[in-house]
Amino acid sequence: MNREHDLRKSSGFAPVYRNLSEHPLWLGEPFTRGQAWVDLLMLVNYKDSKIMIDGAMVEVKKGQHITSVAKLAERWGWSRTKVMSYFNLLKTEQMMDWESDNKKTVITLTNYGFWNSDISEGNTDQQIDGTVVDIKKTSEKHQKNIKKTSEKHQKDTNNKDNKDNKDKKENKRPIVQSQNSLLTDRERQEEKEREKAEEEKKRVAAEKRKEKQQEKKKQEEKFSKFWEAYPRKEGRKVATQRWEKIKPDDALFDQIMEAIERQKKTTWKDKEVKFIPHPSTWLNQERWTDQVSTSKPQASGKQPRHGDTVKQDSEYETKSSRELDELVRRMQRADTDTR
Repeated sequence: MNREHDLRKSSGFAPVYRNLSEHPLWLGEPFTRGQAWVDLLMLVNYKDSKIMIDGAMVEVKKGQHITSVAKLAERWGWSRTKVMSYFNLLKTEQMMDWESDNKKTVITLTNYGFWNSDISEGNTDQQIDGTVVDIKKTSEKHQKNIKKTSEKHQKDTNNKDNKDNKDKKENKRPIVQSQNSLLTDRERQEEKEREKAEEEKKRVAAEKRKEKQQEKKKQEEKFSKFWEAYPRKEGRKVATQRWEKIKPDDALFDQIMEAIERQKKTTWKDKEVKFIPHPSTWLNQERWTDQVSTSKPQASGKQPRHGDTVKQDSEYETKSSRELDELVRRMQRADTDTR
């Protein structure tokens, strides 16, 4: 099946209502390049008019449309880069031009009268920009340009890798400048802010990775000291996993090391190594919090001295006498109140 459509042999035209541009079927999915061109034909003014922008009246001529790259990118389901590349293509083909400032982008379709004429099937003459032209001849010339552009696009597609390398070396800067010229000042500022935010995000992520690596190295050094100090050297892998979950800070690490040394001198002093808990068990149960008594218990057969006993009895009698006197005073007050 021949996919090429020779428009030179076609006649007449098909009128399209502008409200098609807002139909769900028209906006339901990303646009093709052809659909985007027809969309522009429907969006531009069909007669001169004026609109209000930031409190000022702006004249919009026939064949013009005021918008922004961001709005068209959202409407067509494209990226901004693709929209700007498409604008470059239309400008190269002398089909469209544009102007941008800090508030808007004005699109002007070239020879709009040709694309939106009211010619009948037998009338091929049309006045465009004050000049009478033969629509049929102009259409044939335009279709030759379209065919040439299509062939060039196919060739560029087949040699995409070579073209990309060439663009990077020779044409990168002009393309970027041309695309930036389409952005309003506000859009350029937003683009800069997004780039700045992205750079800040990358910087913060890099710092976090660096801090994480430093913390990991620091914990490895702490665990090595713990392992060296702990008397029972068994189950290092499991103990390492438990240590990674605890991730002790400097204060807790000091507490753990002091507890090991303290328990070595007391609880574990006369024990065989096999009766000392595994390192992972000791960490899992937080045994560094165990209360270890370092004082010696008093001998069970020791008797108090006689002088101590007499002193204790005297103190008891004095305390009992004071308590008795206080009790008598309370009873007397209660008796007086009753009378």
